[in-house]
Amino acid sequence: MKTKSLFILSGVSLSLAMISALAFSSAVSYAEGSDAIDELQVTVNVSCTLSSTLGTTPGVTASTDGEGNNTYTTSLNPETVKEINGSILSTVCNDSGGYSLYAIGYSGDSYEAPDNTKMLGTNSNINTSTTTTGDTASWSMKLAEVSGYTPPTILNSFDDYHVVPETYTQIAKYTSATAAATSPGATIQAKYQLYTGFQESGTYTSKVKYTIVHPNTAPAPSTKTYMQDATLADCGKTMYDKRDSGTETAYTTALIGGQCWMTTNLNLAGGTALSADDTDVTSAYISSFTTSNNLTKSGDTIVLPASTTSSGFDTDNYSYVANSGNASSNCSTAPGCYSYYSWDAATLGSGRTIATDNTDAEQSICPKGWHLPNTRTGTNNTSDFRKLMIALGGSSSKENYDSSTTPTGATMSTTLQASPNNFLRAGYYIVGSFDLGGRSGYYWSSTSYSNNSRARLLFFNSSYVYSANYFSRGQGYSVRCVLGS
Repeated sequence: MKTKSLFILSGVSLSLAMISALAFSSAVSYAEGSDAIDELQVTVNVSCTLSSTLGTTPGVTASTDGEGNNTYTTSLNPETVKEINGSILSTVCNDSGGYSLYAIGYSGDSYEAPDNTKMLGTNSNINTSTTTTGDTASWSMKLAEVSGYTPPTILNSFDDYHVVPETYTQIAKYTSATAAATSPGATIQAKYQLYTGFQESGTYTSKVKYTIVHPNTAPAPSTKTYMQDATLADCGKTMYDKRDSGTETAYTTALIGGQCWMTTNLNLAGGTALSADDTDVTSAYISSFTTSNNLTKSGDTIVLPASTTSSGFDTDNYSYVANSGNASSNCSTAPGCYSYYSWDAATLGSGRTIATDNTDAEQSICPKGWHLPNTRTGTNNTSDFRKLMIALGGSSSKENYDSSTTPTGATMSTTLQASPNNFLRAGYYIVGSFDLGGRSGYYWSSTSYSNNSRARLLFFNSSYVYSANYFSRGQGYSVRCVLGS
């Protein structure tokens, strides 16, 4: 008689005692000349959770929305309320590497993403709801043990009052798995004080967000907002692009005419592989795409051509990219001119065969959730560039502005370049050469011209603004993106 037992364990390793027990229960006897194999697949999910219950302080009203957002309010009399007992934080974590607890303080209306709001100043100063000059207050916090519970190890001096951190800061950790999920594993309470010396009357608000990460050696949470995750509520923030590798470009954004615009030129590197998960392109388009015109199909991605500043950008309909940093004298400081793209690159080849005027390419190199702005000729249209012109003081019936229009082209150009719009006279690339930096600005639209050698764009200099101009598709122009599909 022979026996065979085969164990395939995925997730986390089991103890020797458990393996032994499984072996005894899975042994199979069988007649000579036959086989029987038990294949066991055991998956153990690692889970770490953070929950909170309201702390109580005489004279302080505590409330919760039931989703972990707790509020403590008081008409503070420093002689009677010296300390606010914040939430009692309990963790359950079955990660053998334990966990870390991070905290970040911020002020503003949005809880879910602290970077949506104004971070605290250097000394954790928080603006009040009043408009008087110099209204600031300094908050401090600490962690305290809760009677009857095992606390995590408190770090970075947060066992005593400490300034509220402006960035995610590790305040506590647990180096092994906590108790079973049926009971709190490690519990601690947050406490707060407000320095009110020389302080005018007013309502002072602050929020502190606590986040658990595991294992305890894991890096701190990121406060960055990525464009691929942005909503209209995020507009006005500095955002980042998930497709950047190495040094990330910080993109400023602004709400202009009801639309959220990038107010920094796109700086997507040549050679970047673009997928439907991070780019304004569909999986179906990538699936049907074939390597052509300098764009390369690679698995589930389309790869941009490598950057070139000494060749390409000809009168053909090929893809070219030039990552030139701040090449022109007009772009020597932030936000920078950055990069230039031919229309085939800007539309990922989706506009290549379009030869009908006022027709839009359906894909672009913009981040997922954003799109290349479109434009139109004629009157009373609602294209992206026309909406921009209206927001800057232009007319719904006018696409071009010069010395004969109201407002004039010079006025529109000045407004277009002013904050928060920040459109740059970034120049362009043609046949491997850079030209007109500091003199003219060229920004691709997604809209075709009436033949397949030209496409429409926003063009301006110091005297003219043309929101639906057209030039050769092979030349290298700047790209701005608009939030939404």
